[in-house]
Amino acid sequence: LNMARIALEKRITDEIAESKKITCYSELVKLGFAENTSDWNEKTKNLLRFFGVTSLSSIVNVTELAAFRGASGVLDQYSLAAWLRCGELQAREIEVGKFDKKEIKKIIPEIKKLILNSDNLGRELQRICAARGIAVVYTPYFKNIKINGSSRFINGKAIIQLNAKGGYSDIFWFTFFHELGHILLHGSKDKFLEYEGDVKDKKEGEADRFAREILIPSSSLKEFLEDKPLNAEKIKNFANLMMVDSGIVLGRLAHEKIVSWKNISHLRKRIVINLNVKN
Repeated sequence: LNMARIALEKRITDEIAESKKITCYSELVKLGFAENTSDWNEKTKNLLRFFGVTSLSSIVNVTELAAFRGASGVLDQYSLAAWLRCGELQAREIEVGKFDKKEIKKIIPEIKKLILNSDNLGRELQRICAARGIAVVYTPYFKNIKINGSSRFINGKAIIQLNAKGGYSDIFWFTFFHELGHILLHGSKDKFLEYEGDVKDKKEGEADRFAREILIPSSSLKEFLEDKPLNAEKIKNFANLMMVDSGIVLGRLAHEKIVSWKNISHLRKRIVINLNVKN
C-alpha cells in the first residue's frame, strides 16, 4: 500500500506541469465538473478524473479533429479539449430515442418554430432532438477555443454541442442547423468543430448550404432582393414569411456583403439559454 501510494504521489507530481497548461480550471469549477481548490496536487487529480485518463499528456490533439475548418487567432487546445469533454459528459445524462435520419428531417419545421418562440428554448430544443436520437448540449464558451459548435457520434449517440457565444440568434441557429447538417449528411465516424474562420472543405460547405437553405432558401432571398430599395419594414415582413426573426435576415444580408455588420449589430436579436450545464 505504501509503494502504491508513493507511486501515485510521484505520478501526480509528474502530471502537475501538464495540468498547469490547462487554464480553464476555474470554468470547470463553475460548471460543476471539478472541485474548487488552490492545491495543484488536488487540481491535477481532479483533472485526471475529469478527462478520464491516466496522463494529461494523452489528451487528444483536438486540432486533428477539426481539419475541415481553420481557426483564426490563438487556439487553446487544452481548453478546447476540456470544452469537448464537458459536452461528452453532459450528453451521457441525456436519454435519446432511436436515431433515424428520416424522422429527424420531419422535425425540422417544429425546431424552426422555436426561433420565434424562444421561451424555454434550451429545454425544448433538447426535448425535440432527443426524441429523434440526438443529444443537444450547451457548454458555455471557454476562452480562446474559437468554437461555436461541434457535432460527433460517441458510442453511437449523435451529439450537437453549442455554446451560444455572444448570444446572437443568427449565429446560434446557423450553428445549430450547420451541425444538424453534418449529422444528416455525413458519416457517423466524422467529427466536426465549427471554428471561427474561413477555411472550408466540401463537407463544411455542404453543412453551410444545408443551414442556409433551412433558415432562408436562396430562391426566396433572391426574389426578396429584387424588391429594392430595402427598408426595415420589408426586412421584417420577409423575416415573418421565412418564419425567422429579423436578425437572422440581417445576418444573412451581412454575410452576403449586402449590408455591413457594423450597421446592423444593434438590430440583431440575442437569445438566452436558461439551462443548467449539469442536468
